[in-house]
Amino acid sequence: MGLLTFVMNNKLLAIMLAGVAVFVGLHIVWYIHPSDIESVNELQAHVRRGEPTVVEFYTNL
Repeated sequence: MGLLTFVMNNKLLAIMLAGVAVFVGLHIVWYIHPSDIESVNELQAHVRRGEPTVVEFYTNL
């Protein structure tokens, strides 16, 4: 019995694997990449341009 046959015979497992695949796909597509802003002055200039801006702060502390 192959792995594909096993998964197709277990519908709940197939649904769960599909859900995980969708979650991973969305994470890859919507991943927020670090910006090229390197100083507070650059950030202030970017924010004051009048365009909508999302600021996300992350630290490993």
